[in-house]
Amino acid sequence: MARPLRDSDPGLFHITVNAIEPGAYFFDGVDKMIWRATLARTIVRVRAEWTIVAHCEMTTHAHLIVAVADGSLSAGMHLLGGEYTRAFNHRHGRKGPLQQRRFGAVRIVTAAHLANAFRYVVRNPVEAGACRSPLDWPDSSYRAALGLEDDGGLTDASAVIHHFGHNRARALAELRLFVELPAAARAA
Repeated sequence: MARPLRDSDPGLFHITVNAIEPGAYFFDGVDKMIWRATLARTIVRVRAEWTIVAHCEMTTHAHLIVAVADGSLSAGMHLLGGEYTRAFNHRHGRKGPLQQRRFGAVRIVTAAHLANAFRYVVRNPVEAGACRSPLDWPDSSYRAALGLEDDGGLTDASAVIHHFGHNRARALAELRLFVELPAAARAA
């Protein structure tokens, strides 16, 4: 039976890619830097109209939130997966596929959905027990979104920041509370 067609309409998506079980999608920080560089090159090569809103690389998987203004999501993700797999295999002396299955894509339809997806992506290392705060995880766009570091222009989190207000300083403070406070503290 053929797989269903991927949603290729323009829009905002939460993307996930997973390693073949059991296994790593990234062995170290160098792999993560290669993946981000491959992502940036992919956007150029496909001539895609993408805005990377957020990213987070874990050991076994990666998350992206991407706004796609054209129908290039599948072509771009196919190219990204193939090029990264070749680089990973060459670097680590292995052969064969790296991804468990094709990428996952969930369409984001509201500003609240975007804010929650952003929080999910950048809190992923905290929830996995890899660090205490999303600020501590070096392999995500969270610090760049807050203006605490430069990611070379890879990401643009303005859509998320604007959800929390038009005064940038106040919006960033609200975003930090929304992301950094555990769910129980937010509910209290």
